[in-house]
Amino acid sequence: MTSSASLPRQARRGHGRVTLQDVAAAAGVTSITVSRFLREPAVVARDTAARIEAALPALWGTHDFSAFRAADCQAKSPIKTIHSASVQQQGALLRFDFHANAFLHHMIRNIMGTLVYIGSGRQSSGWMRELIAQKDRKLAAPTFSPAGLYLAGIEYDSRFAIPETFVDPCL
Repeated sequence: MTSSASLPRQARRGHGRVTLQDVAAAAGVTSITVSRFLREPAVVARDTAARIEAALPALWGTHDFSAFRAADCQAKSPIKTIHSASVQQQGALLRFDFHANAFLHHMIRNIMGTLVYIGSGRQSSGWMRELIAQKDRKLAAPTFSPAGLYLAGIEYDSRFAIPETFVDPCL
């Protein structure tokens, strides 16, 4: 296994093609789902998914996500609701799904950096809850690469009568 000091650099070599940017700014968005993939075998050790899975419940619910907010974020409030966050291991692939009412600028990338530190054993799963409580971006892990980040779908308020379409990025 690669040393934990080199994991963020190693993990940035993902194979994604789409970057999610400012999706939450769209009017009428009630729910957004994004998927994130880690394909670097050095990152996906046997117990990586278990460590990450233990940290995910800290994200669920309504919180002030200032610890994961980019410096240039223009959102009026850092308070967002994550309805669900999950990880699934598929061989050397980790699939992360986040479902929320909105996201801050770079929020998922910043959460992913933190999850890589937790998954590698560099930090404990309790670190996620601590970061949310401290509300300080400087204490969290570095921003993760956008590679492997896919917009899987947006649910609009029913009054707009826009059909829901969700794409599985693995297809």
